[in-house]
Amino acid sequence: MVNKMYGILVDGCLDYLEIAIVLDEEIISSRFFKLNKNFTKIFNIEIDNLMKDNKLKNSDIKNLYIVNGPGSFTSIKLVSLFANTFKMVYPKVNLYTLNTLKWNLTHDNELVVIDAKSSLFYAVEKKSSIPSLFYSEGIKELEKGKVKYFYNLENKKDILEKWNYNKHNFEPCSTVCPLYIKPAIYDSNKK
Repeated sequence: MVNKMYGILVDGCLDYLEIAIVLDEEIISSRFFKLNKNFTKIFNIEIDNLMKDNKLKNSDIKNLYIVNGPGSFTSIKLVSLFANTFKMVYPKVNLYTLNTLKWNLTHDNELVVIDAKSSLFYAVEKKSSIPSLFYSEGIKELEKGKVKYFYNLENKKDILEKWNYNKHNFEPCSTVCPLYIKPAIYDSNKK
């Protein structure tokens, strides 16, 4: 295993946990779990299981690819804590982040829209845009004449499709900062 560039990819921002082992920029193994308020129970266990199944030790990991939000406040916080702790214990590991909306882009000129609850939506257009929070009325304006992708678990994109489109879009960082757009407690009456 010497000189091989192993990495771990983690996306736990939405209503699922998706993890993968990356070898030299290719996904060699992945797992998907639908979440049912069990993220804290399964997260570390499933990463450990994936590592064991691929006969890897923590010291074999050279890169962490983290999808850092927006999405579930608790999940984003725990994934960021995992990445930053891993970096503290193994300081030579490289950290990379990409936001949820960019991660779900798989075509040019695509509009990704994700339900943020309380009549709010997260949206980002094109790879260079910054995620924004919109009220449901504002989404109608964004949709006009655009290719769109409304995220939901039933039409979730394949991890390989997302990785192949985005593997060079992850940005290097020294620490993973959770991307919170909507406050943890949000007053939906304020518009």
